[in-house]
Amino acid sequence: MYDEEKEMKRYGFLLLVLCSMMFFYFSPAKAQTPAQAQERRSGHFTLGVDVGPAFGTIDGTAANIGLSGDYYASDNLSFGPLLQLGFTGDLTQIALSGQLKYTFEVPPASPFRPNVQIGLGFINADHDLGSFRGSKNDTSYIVPVGLGFEYKVQAGFYVSTTALINYTNLDNSDEGHWQNTLNLLFGVRITL
Repeated sequence: MYDEEKEMKRYGFLLLVLCSMMFFYFSPAKAQTPAQAQERRSGHFTLGVDVGPAFGTIDGTAANIGLSGDYYASDNLSFGPLLQLGFTGDLTQIALSGQLKYTFEVPPASPFRPNVQIGLGFINADHDLGSFRGSKNDTSYIVPVGLGFEYKVQAGFYVSTTALINYTNLDNSDEGHWQNTLNLLFGVRITL
């Protein structure tokens, strides 16, 4: 338990350092160029689908699917739901959270758009403990904190990668009531 907590603190610190570096490196542009004007997202809705591993679940590493919807209140700030589905042979996890995401300004010629996000919601885990021990079901809060990058393939279509740390209070019968996962997700975004 101690090593896992230490490892999760390192991931959190690394995420904080990366976010800080991005904040200072990618400063907002002073004036909109014609290329930037074409990239305006304000008032638009973006759908996302992501897949990848979730490390550190109650049952080890799980396959994770993320479905998201972001409404852009401004060109940089969006909010919306994030549904995460995690599966192993003995575990089914379902998490729903509301996310707030900030996308950094980049030079007009760059197709990359870095972002940071944070959310709050609920998670339910149904864990099969084996034929003699039965199963355990637990529900907890979830606080997803993430760092991601989008790459513009064409107007309105992006490929993305996201590192998401989920902080929860799920009951792991072997180690107590604190369960954090690191999700490495790869997916696509479509702006409507």
